[in-house]
Amino acid sequence: RYPEYCAYGLLVYVVGDYGKIIQSLTQGTSWVEQQTRIRWDFNQDNQFILNTITMRGVHGLNSNSVFVVGDKGTILRTTDGGSVWVSLNSATTKDLYSVHFTSNTTGMVVGQGGIILKTTNAGKSWRVK
Repeated sequence: RYPEYCAYGLLVYVVGDYGKIIQSLTQGTSWVEQQTRIRWDFNQDNQFILNTITMRGVHGLNSNSVFVVGDKGTILRTTDGGSVWVSLNSATTKDLYSVHFTSNTTGMVVGQGGIILKTTNAGKSWRVK
């Protein structure tokens, strides 16, 4: 499976393995890795390790507001073009595969086992459908 991406003019976001989110401001000529808190984790010996979460879906409402979903119920959102990514409560630990918004407030996420999540408040809360 190829990495997921979304684009707005010159701005492109791509997501993939190890919690990676990368951004291009030049339509893919150059790339910058986004800093998220889920990129690193601790193992059972409390050693700092690379996280195994795969980010699987990305959808942007505009160039500033972008949602990313991935393994273990991970949903991240930026409202400032990727400077800060905030983890949102998905109400599940299942792997999430895709995210899509039909308006600025209403969005759906699909994932493992056919789970469907819905928000009507721009991701502040998610309900299992």
